Amino acid sequence: MKRKLDGFQVYAGDSWANWNQTVANIVGIVALFLILIWVKSTSPSSPGYPTIVLLSLFGGILSPIAKDLVTALKRVKDG
Repeated sequence: MKRKLDGFQVYAGDSWANWNQTVANIVGIVALFLILIWVKSTSPSSPGYPTIVLLSLFGGILSPIAKDLVTALKRVKDG
């Protein structure tokens, strides 16, 4: 029974980490896309839609890395 509980805890932890990473990517992509669309509507010399989509995908992929970096820096600052 204890082994099954340990296995479930490992599975649940890995599942949570994977979903957390996926949601962080999606939120980063959507947020950056909306910001770039807003910039495009306010600035005449802004990038086109294909560039906005590529930048959004790239930024969304990097968002979990930035989140982990901020967490690590906070941990170092707090001691």
